[in-house]
Amino acid sequence: MAARRGREGGEGTPLADACGSNPCLQEKQIHMTRLRDKIGRLRTLLWREVVELLRDRFTLTSLILSPLFQITLLAYAITTDFDHLRLCVLDRAHTRESRQLLSDITATGYFTLVPLRDLDEASPLFGREHCRAALVIPVDFSEVIANRKEVRLGCCLTPQTRLWPPVPRDF
Repeated sequence: MAARRGREGGEGTPLADACGSNPCLQEKQIHMTRLRDKIGRLRTLLWREVVELLRDRFTLTSLILSPLFQITLLAYAITTDFDHLRLCVLDRAHTRESRQLLSDITATGYFTLVPLRDLDEASPLFGREHCRAALVIPVDFSEVIANRKEVRLGCCLTPQTRLWPPVPRDF
């Protein structure tokens, strides 16, 4: 008990003599000593666990291979690439330029075109998840390109949640 008291800095101990009469400094010294003891116990516990882990080959193997397997699996499962997304297309222009645009879109491999005759046909296709997006090519598409002006195409995307009804509007 005397050794313990001397270590914590009671009167007449080396710690109390080093700190002088400042009680705050004595408390900090006592706290640091206790913290050092706790870290030492933690280090001992960690060392015992490492030794036990090295003895048990099955646990060590599962500890290493399990995260590697999960990372590999998630790398293939989670991807931002998409291909063959069904795209409803309403071509109001019916010109060579609009057909060229549609062939360029198809050539990317990202989209599979579903032709529409009217914009109202898109709503049932969205509801059945037959299409995820709709593209509307305006009537004056060729004229705008010929005049080298900015082309404005209408686009409607279906939301991923079932809370909002996917209805194309404002084209």
